[in-house]
Amino acid sequence: MAKRSTHKAREFEESIIRHARKLHNLDPEIRIVAGARFGENHKSCKTNIPYRTEKEIEKCFDKRIKTRLKKIGKLGEIPQRGGHRLGNCAEQNACNEILKECPKISIKQIKYSLAYRPRTVEVCPYCLNCIEVLGVKNR
Repeated sequence: MAKRSTHKAREFEESIIRHARKLHNLDPEIRIVAGARFGENHKSCKTNIPYRTEKEIEKCFDKRIKTRLKKIGKLGEIPQRGGHRLGNCAEQNACNEILKECPKISIKQIKYSLAYRPRTVEVCPYCLNCIEVLGVKNR
């Protein structure tokens, strides 16, 4: 079973890399592509969405992730300690999509891809917000 899950994880990671390559010239504001998955049937690949407002995030984000983000600061703004705007990250957007599909799971049950820069497909470290809210760890 471990081999099968490792194989599935690698396939998922490769699909995120392919998606990042496709976005290479699409929009210079797309700086990060990342994915989230739960089980075999729930997968999401998202980009950062720059400059989304608090009102937009309130409307489209699941309550479970909004609650965690609000502990850090105001949605759509840079927290006092620095970092990225809350609700902007690709990882947060991918997590949000999975949470909407699976209303009974917790954020801790979601697995994440690495974060990739579309221009170069280089791996980017997770930001402090994602580390705190999603529990991801830089490798």
